[in-house]
Amino acid sequence: MAATTTRLTILQRVAPQLGGYQGDITSGTATTAVLAGLVGVTNDDDLNDALLIMPDATTDADQARIITDWTGSTGTATFATRSDTTYTSETYFTIPKNTWTLQELRQAVSTALRETKRTYRFVVPTRDDTLEYHLTDLSWLRNAADVDGVQYRPARGLLHNEDFSYQHSGTTSAPDSWALNGAAATLSRSTAFASYGSYAETLTSASATASLTQSAPYQLAKQLIDRLAPVALKVRCQAVAGSAIRVGINDGVDKTYSSYHSRDSEPEDLTVTRTITAAASRVQFVL
Repeated sequence: MAATTTRLTILQRVAPQLGGYQGDITSGTATTAVLAGLVGVTNDDDLNDALLIMPDATTDADQARIITDWTGSTGTATFATRSDTTYTSETYFTIPKNTWTLQELRQAVSTALRETKRTYRFVVPTRDDTLEYHLTDLSWLRNAADVDGVQYRPARGLLHNEDFSYQHSGTTSAPDSWALNGAAATLSRSTAFASYGSYAETLTSASATASLTQSAPYQLAKQLIDRLAPVALKVRCQAVAGSAIRVGINDGVDKTYSSYHSRDSEPEDLTVTRTITAAASRVQFVL
């Protein structure tokens, strides 16, 4: 969904099912608003005492007002003074009088969202000679009914969310299972050059080196360490400056890095391989 969806925008879509109206605000003052779509189509008292919600208000205090007077011929709602008098490109919805408060509606939507199931693909890297995998790390799983299905993938992929599909903390926060490092480093989601999925991440450093990191689960990392296994990482990158981007593997003893991106204004694959050492304490991938 391109636009941000909030509880208020969800309510705006269902307002007609609750017996209300929804649409755009044509104009207004500190105490009035002209509601498009309702000019000349209602009686002068039809919306008296109805709850008028203006979800685009700058502050929460300006979002809800009781309509104290309704002029149907001009579609004008009168209400108690609000500080936000900017109505350009703003919307509204109404809730019939003596039904619900805005807080009750918000709580109802929150409850529905909490109980609504959404499919989430989580990669559990397989280990040799292991047939059972505990899912205790998946805190969002409540019981077996929450599992849609299980698929086996023989590829030796060690990363979850390697294509940045999931970013539930927001598009300026680290994608799921990744950590953002570096003082004042910033991150933003992008669709440019998203070669291996729908999204790419734009990482910008400030006063310190910026990085995205993800570590292999403990049991898998231990198996790789015990076998002194070689681990490889390939990442498609684009740089805005020479010697700005490289990728690496950190086993807690040392790190192995790829060469730097050459800054040719085109995506470039950076590849690195490291054999995990016997004294290693982790298997961490570094972008």
